[in-house]
Amino acid sequence: MNSKFINNLKKIRKNNNLSQEQLAEILGISRQAISKWESGSAYPEMEKIIQLCEKFNVNIDDLLHKDIEEIISEEQSKKNLNKYIEIFLSYTSNTVNLFCSMNFKSKIKCLFEQCMLIFVLCIIFRIIGAIGNSLVYSIFNFLPNKVYYFISNLLESIYFIVSFIIATGILLYLFKTRYLDYFNDISTDENKIDYSKKEEKIIIRDPKHSNYSIFNFVIKLFILGFKGLILFATFFVIFILIGLFAGFAASFAIYKTGLFFIGIALSFLSSGIICVIITLLFLNFVFDRKNDKKKIIWSLIISLVAFGIGCGMTCLGFMDFEFKDVKDLKSIEMEMEEDLYIREFQNIEYIEEERDNIKLEFKINKGYNVSYHDENEYGVLLYTYCDNRFKFIKSFIDNLNNKKIINIEDSISDIKVYGNKSNINKIKANYNKNIIG
Repeated sequence: MNSKFINNLKKIRKNNNLSQEQLAEILGISRQAISKWESGSAYPEMEKIIQLCEKFNVNIDDLLHKDIEEIISEEQSKKNLNKYIEIFLSYTSNTVNLFCSMNFKSKIKCLFEQCMLIFVLCIIFRIIGAIGNSLVYSIFNFLPNKVYYFISNLLESIYFIVSFIIATGILLYLFKTRYLDYFNDISTDENKIDYSKKEEKIIIRDPKHSNYSIFNFVIKLFILGFKGLILFATFFVIFILIGLFAGFAASFAIYKTGLFFIGIALSFLSSGIICVIITLLFLNFVFDRKNDKKKIIWSLIISLVAFGIGCGMTCLGFMDFEFKDVKDLKSIEMEMEEDLYIREFQNIEYIEEERDNIKLEFKINKGYNVSYHDENEYGVLLYTYCDNRFKFIKSFIDNLNNKKIINIEDSISDIKVYGNKSNINKIKANYNKNIIG
């Protein structure tokens, strides 16, 4: 039995919302015959196949050897493409006719309005972009520079393309409502104005109104490029999704924090579901699949509500935490040199004591150690490092489970420099010479 025919028969019946009994009535046969055809236990006569094709406007070869749904989808895409082309050509034709009918003063006024609108839109999108840059910096500034700049440039490119599309849509819509619609209204009223002579001068299409292959190519190319951009953005959303679910899994490490943990986990989970919805929307758009709008809308609403509840629970749980700034007192000793000075630190306290070398004393958060580079004319540069990051992270999580937040910044504070009077004076002089000038 032809499996293609069986599947196509079922699809035709279901797509037309017909029961087996209703389809049988249309073809003038019994319901049992339809049931046997769909189960594969019987095969229809050629007369019935032809009748089926005529009733539902299907090609015999497509019915027997191809997937009907794919063919219908392709035909629908072609219809949609032709519809968009018709809209584009109609818009272009009306615009040309409009400008041909305008006097010079009206043309200048129209162009001036469009320029002012473009200027206003540029300002609005510029402000939104500046706010977006600040948000991107506050969210991703913890990443390495190369990763941060890659993400920043990617988001900036996506924002530019999206804002350009939105601005173009606004311009076209306002131009249509303010000028084209009015022009179409008055051009249909023969008592107001006669454009017959002007229409003779404007040739937008050939006499047979044939489709322009160049327009088909340009529109297909544009759609393909836009889908490629959406597909690229999908990979970025998937990258975020992986991070969110990793964060959700990692949040169980602080399960002892109670309400704070529940809020964090719920926020990560709901954000992940929102990313899943966005990914599905993007993929359905790229591959021309239908969206179940009702399910998507309800899923999005529930996820947003869950995210809001999670944020609220996180804030409530956060109020029970105790903040601590635990620092260790550490020191480094170094040999005195003629051009020695401490670079990039202000409010250093210099203490004179009898010693030949120089001692640096400072405070640094637990988990960090300090070393230095003596770069001669560039001075002594202190830098921090962590010996055991795993142990440091575990200590931070343990503190969270005890509802304590420990300062994890690697900043150095309360720097004191010990040395004899002569060396201290040399260090100060070198600092003033190289830094202050």
